[in-house]
Amino acid sequence: MTTSNHTIRDCRNLIATELGRLYPSGEIRAMTSIILTHLTGRSSSSLLADPSYRVPDQAWHKINQICDDLKLYKPLQYILGFTEFYGRRFKVSPDVLIPRPETEELAELVISENSEPGLRVLDIGTGSGVLAVTLALGMDNPAVSALDIDIGALAVAAENAAAHGADIIFSRSDILNPAPGNSSFDLIVSNPPYIRESEKALISRNVLDYEPHHALFVPDSNPLMFYKAIFSYAGKHLTEGGKIYLEINEALGRETELIAWELGYSTTRIVSDINGKERFIAAE
Repeated sequence: MTTSNHTIRDCRNLIATELGRLYPSGEIRAMTSIILTHLTGRSSSSLLADPSYRVPDQAWHKINQICDDLKLYKPLQYILGFTEFYGRRFKVSPDVLIPRPETEELAELVISENSEPGLRVLDIGTGSGVLAVTLALGMDNPAVSALDIDIGALAVAAENAAAHGADIIFSRSDILNPAPGNSSFDLIVSNPPYIRESEKALISRNVLDYEPHHALFVPDSNPLMFYKAIFSYAGKHLTEGGKIYLEINEALGRETELIAWELGYSTTRIVSDINGKERFIAAE
């Protein structure tokens, strides 16, 4: 691989110049670190300590291509084809949502509260599979299943499970119209669509233009449709004393909890995320 005349300093200046009018400075710094560590194979600390390090020609050209995509607001994770979640690297594609930090908190909540060995776990709407894989590897020998309506998402999830050596049973299913079955689970987890159509104005362009809308948005007329379906399904498939953990719309916590009460869940609680927003509901 031919070494170019361009240094790490040149790369940082290029990215800052190309993206300076489009993204906040903090986001540019974060993206720059990810791009340079990925393309050079060196740690961010070593690159900071050696700004005169000359990058290969191929890396320099790739940085220009990445900047062109970023100027169209394409998410960096889709450009590079991966993201980090719970300390692991996962493949992502436009078939799946890019996992958010809040979902890492959901994974941590489930793992920290469920230390029993051999629990049967179901992840509804698995997407890229990050939650299912993280639970499979973080809990004590669980039996994990995961479902999604989208074939493309299931393919990405299966690839991620294989890459991390996680034993997960994947299946295609629509939770709004689930197939009959007699499977039972000790835990059901999900991060379903919960952003109301009227909230689109609050969503950034890179999300609106590129991420799958069916995994994000729900109609204002029925914003809790997935929660009704999941609580109903869980009522038929959870074992005695089984638990359900869901990520929720921060503005609809009490309404979500009311659905759980109406469907017979005697123990419910809303859990706030690290920013103090009502982000999760747990029920038994």
